[in-house]
Amino acid sequence: MKEDDEFIIDGDFINGTFSSRAPKVKLNSVRFLFKDSSAFLLMILFLFFALMGGLLFSLWSKILGGMLLFIALMIAALIWRYISVRKLEFKNAVLCPGIVIEETPPTVLILANMTCDGSGLMAWAVKSEYCRSLDPFPNKLGTRVPCVSAFLGSGEEGSWDKMISHPLTSGTGNRQKLNETLARLSDEEEWQILENAIRQKKFPAIGKTLRL
Repeated sequence: MKEDDEFIIDGDFINGTFSSRAPKVKLNSVRFLFKDSSAFLLMILFLFFALMGGLLFSLWSKILGGMLLFIALMIAALIWRYISVRKLEFKNAVLCPGIVIEETPPTVLILANMTCDGSGLMAWAVKSEYCRSLDPFPNKLGTRVPCVSAFLGSGEEGSWDKMISHPLTSGTGNRQKLNETLARLSDEEEWQILENAIRQKKFPAIGKTLRL
């Protein structure tokens, strides 16, 4: 098992850990492209290389233009892969609590239990994620947002190394479905752990996982 392999199994088992709270949310690819900050950046890069490559190919240098078009093609393949994995996660990974910690850009602190050895011990961690919008939820500080997490790492010490997390609002604007997933996050102890992390300002850098 490689250190940075990401394992998504079609069902309620994620990285060998049983998820009784799989979100079961159908990700809207177009919405995700515009709401998720990473997907949006990739889309902008694709459009830039595709446009510049097309212009150069037709007006100046077919070699240089072809190279830029090839890069655009590689970015398109990366976008497809990125969204395909996120679709599986939105259906089958772990439903997690998140709370808005910054309004501009909308930033959510997400809590997950990274235990993977079945010992019953909790290995809580948090991750900060920002997106371009949390619609239909407000960006107001303290707003509770349903999120999803999958994991990376070897799991050799009984817990995963990294979280791969997203607010569910990035993939769907269905308010009824979002409210249903939020209602399933009924364990107030988890929310309290997350709120305590916020009070202590345990905010990891974007893309980083911080163990509590």
